[in-house]
Amino acid sequence: MAGMRTVEEPLKLVPGRFRITVFGAEPHVNYNRIMLSSVLAGDKTVEEIVINSREWYAQNDIALITGDAVARIDRGDRMVHSASGLSVHYDRLLVATGSRPVAPPIPGLSLPGVCAFRDIADVETMLAVSREHRRAVVIGGGLLGLEAAWGLKQRGMKVALVHLSRAGSPGSAKPSSVALPPITPKAVSRIQSYSPRCCLTSSLLA
Repeated sequence: MAGMRTVEEPLKLVPGRFRITVFGAEPHVNYNRIMLSSVLAGDKTVEEIVINSREWYAQNDIALITGDAVARIDRGDRMVHSASGLSVHYDRLLVATGSRPVAPPIPGLSLPGVCAFRDIADVETMLAVSREHRRAVVIGGGLLGLEAAWGLKQRGMKVALVHLSRAGSPGSAKPSSVALPPITPKAVSRIQSYSPRCCLTSSLLA
């Protein structure tokens, strides 16, 4: 979101001055990540949270490369090299890759149905799980965790929310987090026995 918002400024102030190339690891155009919870809950579709369509990129003469992450930056030659082997020269380089979810150091994170809550692929995974299963565990009682729990509840799932703090996010109207002590091996075992294929993780927010 921040990267493309930055790109929009020179397009308005000095249109046509720059030849712009945009790399994205996801196969999608830029979209409003804040609205992913609405997609999960069924209030919006993926198409409705798109910010700039592929037609917009073409109209503004922007080379959009999706599904191909940048693997290496050569500052000496001013080149970026993508995972697929594509190389592009630059005069100015903007790195706006965003953040990654922080997962708890517990076993089972690679099991089918276990995911973060960060992008469209994660939402698609959760929706697929919600169609086949009825119970879910959300780890993390911050804003994203509560949004994930609420969205899964709207999809008809019975949701257990696990959080390290004894209080949920202040001011939230969504389900409050369960008051639990720090996760112990015994607690991990109980979570795993809940049905690992239905365990869904969100970012752990401090």
